[in-house]
Amino acid sequence: MTRSRLVAVAALSLVASATPAYAAKKPVICNLIKDTAGDAGLGGAAAAGTTYDPSLDILSADLAVSSSMLTAVIRVKDLTKDDTLAPTGRTWNISFTNGTQSVGMSAYLSPLGGEQFSTKKGVFDYAKDQIRIHVALADIPNAKIKKGSVLRGFYLATNVVVGLDPSLNAGSSFAPLGGSTDSTTSTAAFTVGSLSCVKVGK
Repeated sequence: MTRSRLVAVAALSLVASATPAYAAKKPVICNLIKDTAGDAGLGGAAAAGTTYDPSLDILSADLAVSSSMLTAVIRVKDLTKDDTLAPTGRTWNISFTNGTQSVGMSAYLSPLGGEQFSTKKGVFDYAKDQIRIHVALADIPNAKIKKGSVLRGFYLATNVVVGLDPSLNAGSSFAPLGGSTDSTTSTAAFTVGSLSCVKVGK
């Protein structure tokens, strides 16, 4: 066998040995839920002549789950700490199901109450225009979220808050007395154990 043929055989062997490892890599899920930009308006769609609010304009959302924690990320057009269009506050909500069990997570931002999360854990990231909400899996035992669970039935909504109804705030979400400004649903499914572009707990 000539030297050139030996080199060619060796190169093919390297490619063959590398292929299984490359094929085994899991795809990274990002932008699991998407929504049309520019459709967040007070009292209805912006196209209907209402006031557009970029802080409440949903662009996309994702989930990430570890063995002990779940993180939801809601991305908006332009997240601001203060909002003249919503002087009494704003909420961002995400819910989904695992089988027959529902999970709801919310963030609430107001001039008087500051930054609040229904799960007590989260981040308003004004630089990235993101609201990240964290919850320990142990705090949602009825949902029984574990590796292999398939989460689906996603619903996202943003609201201007006129007031909060205490009878509707059952620990998992803030229920605002006010008009929805943007909302979206998705038929996407997220299998726990999948790789996400979101970092759990960050």
